[in-house]
Order: sequence, then structure tokens, then C-alpha cells
Amino acid sequence: MPGDVGLDPEERSRRAEIMFAPFHDRVAAHLDNRAKQGRATRIATIHSFTPVFLGVRRPGHAGVLYDRAIDFGQAVLAGLRADIALNVAANEPYVISRDGDYAIPVHGDDRGIPAVLIEIRQDLLAGRSGIEEWAKRLAAALPAQTNAL
Repeated sequence: MPGDVGLDPEERSRRAEIMFAPFHDRVAAHLDNRAKQGRATRIATIHSFTPVFLGVRRPGHAGVLYDRAIDFGQAVLAGLRADIALNVAANEPYVISRDGDYAIPVHGDDRGIPAVLIEIRQDLLAGRSGIEEWAKRLAAALPAQTNAL
């Protein structure tokens, strides 16, 4: 992010303390609680990507990113691909990496919890109708039961 370039160590630490740590500590506590209760858990995070990157138009509508959660990732892909008008790919426009991601590798893969990151092209989420359309798509595409994987 441009606003994060050139931060001194003190400011970087301050931001981590007030934004990053509280959020991820809360997620970890929630996941710990679910595990103690013996509740099956899957993680689906959502992000958006720019329609044009380095002057090149991106043709995909969405991507499903995953590392170890192959079955979950493929199930979500299949659900989204049920709409033949959509161009949806696995691990596009990015790939999960420990250097660039946190929730999927740390909260998901490290805990043995199936985890995916769903990337949706930003122009498809520009208005309320687009957001509602994608919410319905995702509700239909996400497997309802663990044994559906």
C-alpha cells in the first residue's frame, strides 16, 4: 500500500499494535473456542482486485486462492463455475504465500482448518446490486456442510 511505504519501525510497530494484533488475536480466540467445542470450521475470506493491473485488463471475474485446502478450494470453484458466464480460476490473480498473506496460512493451514481467499474484481462490486449479486453467488457456491468437501 502506498501509505505504508517508508514507515519507520516505530510507526510500523504502532500500527501492528493497534490494528493487526487485535484483529488477529480475536480471530485466533474465536477459532480456539470453536476447536474446544469440537465444532467443524472452515475459513472463507473475501478480497477484491483491480480490473486493470500495470496497464493490462484482467479478464477474470473472480479467483479462489488456497494452499493446503485443495478440496475446499475446488468445491468453491465448482460452485462459482456453475454460472458459465463467469471466468473464475484457481489461485488467480494471486497465489497464497506466507510473505503476502496471513489468514489463510496462519489461521487456516497452520491449524489444519480448510481456508480459502475469494478474490472478486472490484468493478463487479462497485454498486449495491453488484455486491448483492456476489453475496448470493457466494452463498450458493460455498459448500454448506463439511462432508460436502
